[in-house]
Formats: sequence, structure tokens, C-alpha cells
Amino acid sequence: MIIKNLQSRGTALQIKSIIQLLNSFNSTTHKNKYELMGLRKILTLFLFFILSGAYTVLTAQITPWEAISQMQKGINLGNTLEPPVESYWNNPNAEEFYFDMYQQAGFDCVRIPVRWDEHTGDVSPYKIDEAWLQRVEEVLDWGLERDLFVIVNAHHDDWIKDSVKYKDPDHRARFDSIWSQISLRFKDKPEKLIFEVLNEPYGLKKEQNDDLHQRIISIIRKTNPTRLVIFQGHNWGGAEELVAAAIPDDDYVIGSFHAYTTYHFAQLGEGTWGIIRYQ
Repeated sequence: MIIKNLQSRGTALQIKSIIQLLNSFNSTTHKNKYELMGLRKILTLFLFFILSGAYTVLTAQITPWEAISQMQKGINLGNTLEPPVESYWNNPNAEEFYFDMYQQAGFDCVRIPVRWDEHTGDVSPYKIDEAWLQRVEEVLDWGLERDLFVIVNAHHDDWIKDSVKYKDPDHRARFDSIWSQISLRFKDKPEKLIFEVLNEPYGLKKEQNDDLHQRIISIIRKTNPTRLVIFQGHNWGGAEELVAAAIPDDDYVIGSFHAYTTYHFAQLGEGTWGIIRYQ
């Protein structure tokens, strides 16, 4: 399978030549059996190194730049997994055929906002309900099985966005535990699964938001060393806040900002883009 998928024709030819040599030894009478054994060992070792290098190339983690260049059209599976209970906000439960429709419509990225608070214990170890983890996994797998980028986040978890309560170590520990469990559960998912730490951290001070993101990213890295992670600035996660943020020195972080401009067009759905609504 590895040889079939090699992008380097030269490497494939090297492997083919070594295999032919190894096979020829089975039918060749060599003057020195010890010399023959030595040659076989050397060629086998050489083949191992070539295959190891080829495997590394084939399984190389996608970079942030590569990911964002491929995520041209995105859609939110909104008001579905982020209410207190699924379908509580008048949207029906998520179904697999949604993702066929997303794909047919030309979307290559689906963001799945998830609320964890209502499904997580209030005391240590702050265990997430297994049924909820299974449900979230089922939905995100529908996207991954169709080779879509899938973003999973903490959404409407407003309890962590209180600048006063954030100072409480137990309060922070609960959010840490949530992301530790998410990271462990999904660590073997394809690279197109992306984690977004927290949606629009309005209510946290800049320093608190920086601290939260840095701490959660370090937790994610324990089980997902190269998983792509989205970082948002404080307040409503705007562009200026992202520029001001203390983004960690991490090769697999994607900066994200939310823009609601122009407000009447983008948020209220009024008018046509390009028409001046007010001076």
C-alpha cells in the first residue's frame, strides 16, 4: 500500500530494485554463506529506512497554512449541539444526511459548536457524560468520513467567561478537565478534525483569555502534539483582539477572528452588500 501511494517515482524504483535483489538471493548459490547473510541484512536495513522515510512523508501533519487554503467554504451546524439540550432551540437533531448536503453544496468545512457545561460534572474529576461524548463523536465522524474539515469547540460555555469566577482554581480546573477529556477521546481522529478552544470569550480580560488559551493548548498537546488548534482574541474575538493576543509559540495554531461588518448586512440580514446604510 505504501509503495502504491508513493509520490516519488525514484523512491519506488529504489524499493523495487532492492526487493528484486533480495529475491534473487533465494535462488543464487553464493560462495560465502556469511557474506550472503550480511548482504541480505544490509539491503533489508536499507529498505527499512526508505520505507520509514516514505511513510513519514505520507503521514505528515497538515500545516495551518495548508488547512486554511483548503477551507474555502464553511458552514456552522448551529443551534444544534450548543443549546442546553439538543434541539432545544427549535433546530432538529443533527442527522447524517446533513453532511451529504453540505458536501453537495460545495462546503469543505463544518464547524460544530458544542456546549459541554450541561453535560459535565460539577465536582472533580468533572467527568463528561459518556452519552454526550458519543453523540458529539457520532456527529463529527459524519463530517470526517466525507473528508470534510470539522471544527469542534466549546460554545455557549459562558460559565468560564466570568472574569471574577475565572480566578477560582476549581473553576479553571473544570474547563481544563473538559478539554483533557475531549483531547484524549479524539486523539486518533484524522488531521482534518480541528479544536477551537473557546468561542467569543466575552467577559474575560485579555490576560485571562491569553492564559486560558495557552493552558488549554498545553493540555491538548499532551495527547495531540500536532492537532490544529484555533486561537481567538478576547471580547467577541475580533481582529484587533487577535492581533493583541499573546499567541503561543506553536506550529499548529490557527488564529481566528469574527467580523460582523457591516452589521446590518451581516447580522440583521438587511439590504445588499455594498449599499451604505448609514454615515
